[in-house]
Amino acid sequence: MRRRLCITLVATGLTIGRAYCLTDEEVFRDFQFNTINPGARSLALGGAFISLADDATAAQANPSGLSYLLKQEYFVELRGTDNGQTQENLQDSNFPAGAQISVLTGSSLDDARNMTFASAVFPIKKLTLGISRQLALNNQATTLNSFSLVIGSGTPEESIIQASGGLDVTQTNYNASLGFRVNDKLAFGASVVFGQLSVDTETSSYIFDPSGNLTGSPVLEPTLDLKTTIHDDDTDIGYSIGSLFRPSANFSFGAVFRKAPKFSVEEEIAPGGQDYFGVEAVLGQSFTNEFNVPDSYGIGASWQPYQFLTLSMDIERIEYSDLVDGFVAGVNPLTEFDAVFTADDGTDYRIGGEYIFQLQNAMILAARAGVFTQADSTIYALSTGTGVFATPASFPSKDREIRGALGLGVGIGRQQIDMGLSLGNSTNEFVISYIFKGK
Repeated sequence: MRRRLCITLVATGLTIGRAYCLTDEEVFRDFQFNTINPGARSLALGGAFISLADDATAAQANPSGLSYLLKQEYFVELRGTDNGQTQENLQDSNFPAGAQISVLTGSSLDDARNMTFASAVFPIKKLTLGISRQLALNNQATTLNSFSLVIGSGTPEESIIQASGGLDVTQTNYNASLGFRVNDKLAFGASVVFGQLSVDTETSSYIFDPSGNLTGSPVLEPTLDLKTTIHDDDTDIGYSIGSLFRPSANFSFGAVFRKAPKFSVEEEIAPGGQDYFGVEAVLGQSFTNEFNVPDSYGIGASWQPYQFLTLSMDIERIEYSDLVDGFVAGVNPLTEFDAVFTADDGTDYRIGGEYIFQLQNAMILAARAGVFTQADSTIYALSTGTGVFATPASFPSKDREIRGALGLGVGIGRQQIDMGLSLGNSTNEFVISYIFKGK
């Protein structure tokens, strides 16, 4: 009964905010993947770039687009991400008679300013080679959760669990790409991805339980229950393949499949904790933590109704179920070890438009706007385990998010500067990119 009540208490607190986790620890609550193609132009079009792929970002968006680049091209982008913070203070009395709960939970995902993509493209007749570097994942986050439980009708006693953690994870991809143009209407391409993952995490939970409501025996001062750490890195190979079909000058169709790298790192249980709920007895002093970047595939179409206007649309399927391959439950007292978690594969829709203004001195100005959806990637519970009060409703999924985008581009001779802005409920992004074209 005491362990069951403890599990319900902690589970209630951890459902506030975003829940992107690889184990059921607090530190992975705000783990996020960025599925939008690189480049300020792509961002301003809402990411609808599979059927365009007409600059050096094609290595990621659709490698077959490289084959239509007839000159050397060099590309670099700077990306800024403003992440929101969450904090909730809850009161809940939906517990057995005499029990009350107060939950204070919060998370903070650091804002980021990075050079996230750089590439170079070298055409050789119908064949085009490309090399690129992409900062695919860059998360630094902290979490803090404090749970206060009051049990008793005469002289009630308060029990507290407080859990906090820090996360620093980066994934860098190095891509070698090739595009082959069969003719002016049809092209194919592929990229080989060498991915590097670096992970540093630390998560600690403390218990204060003077009446033994949670642990079965009195804990008279805040005591470390469990501390886990990850200080590890890994590498893996991925790939992407794509095709482009341009039946006329006004229409273009594209398709792409991306097989993402899969990583494994070792998580360790640090000595010194009391481990009241027997985590080490089940998992050992260390266990494997899987970081599986989701695979995806998509199709796109673009239409140029007249010379200066381009409209594009993408539909992309993202296999978020990859996130739960190797998922480890029961690392902290959220659930039992036989809990079952899942994540739903999602479909994102992206629509964008671009209008070109021709100015004096061979200068062009491009105005762009787009809208796109962001599917829910939350890992949620199908079962919380045997003999616990917590129900799957304590670990819910989230609603789809709709985001808007806009941007500008300026081209002068062989140089082009683009800016893109994306606004949403969870994050805001700003990208500036620069292209230099050879002779």
